Amino acid sequence: MEELLKSLQELLAIESVARRDQKKLFGNGVAQALDYTLSLCQRMGFHTKNADGLYGRGISGAVWQRRVW
Repeated sequence: MEELLKSLQELLAIESVARRDQKKLFGNGVAQALDYTLSLCQRMGFHTKNADGLYGRGISGAVWQRRVW
């Protein structure tokens, strides 16, 4: 439970406000929050995909093996 709260605090500390004046599509903070979340999913055993910074997803092993996504 402590690890979950720590991860949530770290995610919430990222200023993930969309800004179009930066190199990343929705701004550096949004990209950092997406990368952090996908990294967290990977540590939890999910297969992840980052769709060019537009969105990301974490897929469980059972779904991944069936290639449903």
